[in-house]
Amino acid sequence: MANELLLFTLEGCGSCKNLKERLQKESIPYREIEVGRNKEIWNKVIDQTGNEYLPAFYIKKDDTGKGPFFAPQKDFEDDNQAVEIILKYIEKEEGGQ
Repeated sequence: MANELLLFTLEGCGSCKNLKERLQKESIPYREIEVGRNKEIWNKVIDQTGNEYLPAFYIKKDDTGKGPFFAPQKDFEDDNQAVEIILKYIEKEEGGQ
């Protein structure tokens, strides 16, 4: 089993839509958490990270269930940088299979 990408989005968010389309184009699997319908989870994320910008993502490591959280304007500036980060974490796991 590989690391899991959790993508936090908001309906109507253009940047969220663009990143989802890019992930689909690159055939990168992800689980979407729409924050408008998952306010409790998103509030916990905000409390723990201090981030409230979207799209944001979390790489859930298979071995521990924990992992790094990445936020726009803090960890990446655009979709290209986001995909670069994601591939670094996803490929590490896939390369070992």
